Amino acid sequence: MPKDDGMPSQVPRAGSGALHRVAEFLHAFPDDHPFQIALRTYALSLSLSLGPAFIPFVVSAKARARGVGSLLYVLKRELGIHGFAFAMTVGVGGGAALKHVWKVWETTSGEQAGDAATGQDQSLALARFRTWIRSLKDTQKTFITNACSAFLAILLLQSRKSRRKATLTASIPMTLPSSDLVGRASPTFDLTLLILVRAADSITRYTLFKLLPNSKSEGQEASEKVQERRQVITRRIDALVFWACSARLANFSNLKSLNHTYE
Repeated sequence: MPKDDGMPSQVPRAGSGALHRVAEFLHAFPDDHPFQIALRTYALSLSLSLGPAFIPFVVSAKARARGVGSLLYVLKRELGIHGFAFAMTVGVGGGAALKHVWKVWETTSGEQAGDAATGQDQSLALARFRTWIRSLKDTQKTFITNACSAFLAILLLQSRKSRRKATLTASIPMTLPSSDLVGRASPTFDLTLLILVRAADSITRYTLFKLLPNSKSEGQEASEKVQERRQVITRRIDALVFWACSARLANFSNLKSLNHTYE
């Protein structure tokens, strides 16, 4: 009998090997690493934005009649830098990335300050600024980094609204608003959503962590278990609150309103 050349079986093996290498690369980062946080946020927010955006193509014959071009437009809009997924990733993952960079900067600046024994290379203002930075509490650092990332996310969301509005409004000054703009979602709706998600997430974490045992009053083994349990709860809270507060899961029964949200 002729021998099998093995080509059909090599393709699945190559694909599974690539997936295995990708999985190993992702698992090399801890769960609280900024890369992992950004990856989870982007995957979750992309599913929340693309899912309802594809509903008109499933339930509406008029939307399907527009062809592939309309589908590509939706993909380009949601996968771009002005999309909902990218903005949420900047808002959530950007805070973790800024905090990680802050820790690295504190470490390197502390080493440089120790090397410069005389302190002649540092100005008085810079020395005071570094002293003030080191005096901040961890909660204050978290607030500052998340505020900066949330501000960038808000700018991305608002630029998306302004770009869409610029294509719909008339170019003649002192004219009445177009009828196409009537009934559309508020331009600050995504801003309200972002603030609501972060506030609800912080309040829920604080409430649950108050109920957990204090790791400082227990042994090292018990402390590690508490920290691991907190990480698990944190991941689940992030996913649950983000899903519950997402505007992209609202108004499923009102497809007309849903379409306005995505325009």
